[in-house]
Amino acid sequence: MNNAMRIHFAEPQGGFRAIHGANIGPLCMNGYIDLSPYHRRIGFPTVRLHDCPYYCWGVVDIPCIFPFFEKDASDPANYLFPRTDAYIQSVLDCGSRIIYRLGVSIEHHEKFRFHTDPPADFDHWADICIQIIRHYNQGWDGGFSHDIQYWEIWNEAENAGGIMWNAPYDTYIRFYIQTARRIKAACPDIKIGGPAFNGGILTSRERLRSFLTAIRDANAPLDFLSWHVYAEYPGQLTTTARHVRDVLDEFGFTKTESHLNEWNLLPPGNLWGLCREPVYEQEYLRRLKGMEGGSLAASSLIALQDAPVHMANYYEAGNGLWGMFELSGLPAKSYYAFLAFREMLDHTPVRVRVEGGEPDGGLAILAGKNSEGTCLQIMASNCNAPRGGFDLQVTGLPQDTNWRIEHRRLDTHSNLERVNVTEFTPSQGNLHLYAIPPSVHLLTLTAAGPIPCDVIR
Repeated sequence: MNNAMRIHFAEPQGGFRAIHGANIGPLCMNGYIDLSPYHRRIGFPTVRLHDCPYYCWGVVDIPCIFPFFEKDASDPANYLFPRTDAYIQSVLDCGSRIIYRLGVSIEHHEKFRFHTDPPADFDHWADICIQIIRHYNQGWDGGFSHDIQYWEIWNEAENAGGIMWNAPYDTYIRFYIQTARRIKAACPDIKIGGPAFNGGILTSRERLRSFLTAIRDANAPLDFLSWHVYAEYPGQLTTTARHVRDVLDEFGFTKTESHLNEWNLLPPGNLWGLCREPVYEQEYLRRLKGMEGGSLAASSLIALQDAPVHMANYYEAGNGLWGMFELSGLPAKSYYAFLAFREMLDHTPVRVRVEGGEPDGGLAILAGKNSEGTCLQIMASNCNAPRGGFDLQVTGLPQDTNWRIEHRRLDTHSNLERVNVTEFTPSQGNLHLYAIPPSVHLLTLTAAGPIPCDVIR
């Protein structure tokens, strides 16, 4: 298969968008596993704090910080901040900003649900949240000046079975309106949002519209709208992103940010069957932590560069079932996909125009250069194109310069190790890349000196 694509190194397109956020901080198993060196290396721009108590006990969730709901929200003695203080600091120490999900973590088992009922008093719940915000942003109760901007009200309230919100969805909408108003009035400098839709907005059109209709009619604050997609291919993320943006604009929320703040590989069949069928789950996790998950992550990071989203947060950057790390703390394949993207940001931050890339059925391509034009990089990911031969037509290089190409590959057997080093002259025109799916490739071109005159002639 000879799929021609063009990379125009003389046509800059600004910088890359740092939308490679994640869920879950670096501390796992109550700190027994510390992933901080890996988190610092990737430099997640944002880390969303959801499901954190599964990794470090007693952090982030409202019942963890304020365990007795009937107590006085204005009394510092009723709050347990130290564990969450330390957890948040571990994220900040890795250079990431916080997206704080106000609410509770998911509770799958029907006999082990203690916190997914709606708060008994919406205003009291909002007052607790206000004091938490003041603790982390305004120094209340011996707190901090972290300037955490993004505060999300609850998570996936439309999920069936009460695993996140054990009440009708209409009740959640009323809850959001009432609490968002109260929190925003007390803390006008933050960004408030939700509702963290699950399963893709394309399957939740009516819920999205009913939510936005109620928010608009109530004139309630919605600084960002959050949504989740677990995908088989990158186009499911980008198609949903366009739909979300279109609907937000249609309803007049033109300044509301769009946040894809959970995404990962979709398991085949019943998503919730994972909890009940160990053999099925084992096979899915093999795929998620292997190259199927790794190539999807890389292709999605490339595709999302041109999607109308303000931030994306992979689920997740810990060592859990969905994590980009193994239980031991060693990186899984998706970590290396993020690392390849990080290399682009670090070394060749000027994006250049690419023609012909196809993240879903072909090769996803991203290309960049440094400001001097002496270092060039190409990141390419093949999720599921049936064959692996691709011609990359390179234009815009000085004709009098030799180039050294270092080829690093992520596949079943390698983790971005160097495959080979070759020489390239612009007169060759094409680079041939052999990319058997699923695989990710990072090509680094560095100027190797002038071409001898007899070769130029």
